[in-house]
Amino acid sequence: MIDVSAVLTAHGEGILAGPSLLSFEKAIALARAAGISVESIIALDSPTKETVRQFAGIESRGHRIVLSAAKDPGGARNAAANDARGRFVTYLDGDDLWSFNWVAAAYDFARDAGSTIAHSEINLHFGLINNAVLHVDSENALFDEDGLRVVNYWDALVFAPRTIVLEFPYMKNDMKRRFGHEDWHWNEVTLSAGIAHRPVAGTVHFKRRRKASQSVLCESNDVITHPSAAKPYVWRYR
Repeated sequence: MIDVSAVLTAHGEGILAGPSLLSFEKAIALARAAGISVESIIALDSPTKETVRQFAGIESRGHRIVLSAAKDPGGARNAAANDARGRFVTYLDGDDLWSFNWVAAAYDFARDAGSTIAHSEINLHFGLINNAVLHVDSENALFDEDGLRVVNYWDALVFAPRTIVLEFPYMKNDMKRRFGHEDWHWNEVTLSAGIAHRPVAGTVHFKRRRKASQSVLCESNDVITHPSAAKPYVWRYR
């Protein structure tokens, strides 16, 4: 069996996908050098022409392309996970960056961790904002599960057993009905199911914040997450 399915999702990032692809390839190369078998998947979800150009001829570099038309980040991840063949799946958004050691370090952490979803130790945001976020450990004695109702503790660039990402697919964002933040909802659902979320020491994700990013669109549309065991509210329409 393949150890890891590494997935880069792309939609309308255009030339911003270029640096992300290089980061993706570097992290995969380091993992392979450590003896970890990695398949690389480029998940193109209704991509713009400019985005498609960034991946022209990419199969010759050992990548496999998975096409979808979800027009949604969660839908693109679901399509890639369904097509993946690895024991673990990990995601990179088409305008973000991994630290070079992410795939190798996350695999070393997760392979004996059982039912665990791994995250980077730190997120560094750049672009519209510049800050650093530490990912919390749900196994820590000081962890407050109720806090997840008001703030998203973890982002979507997870490293998780493929069995988990298949059992818990992402729900589609629905801006018209004011439902969004698919990664937040997924974190609520998986944590409520008893799955630990834990940071991998010494790893970083570099998260680009731009006007067209999904998180900014969710914030500007004043959305909430879909109902879950963590947020069992009832939504009514008039």
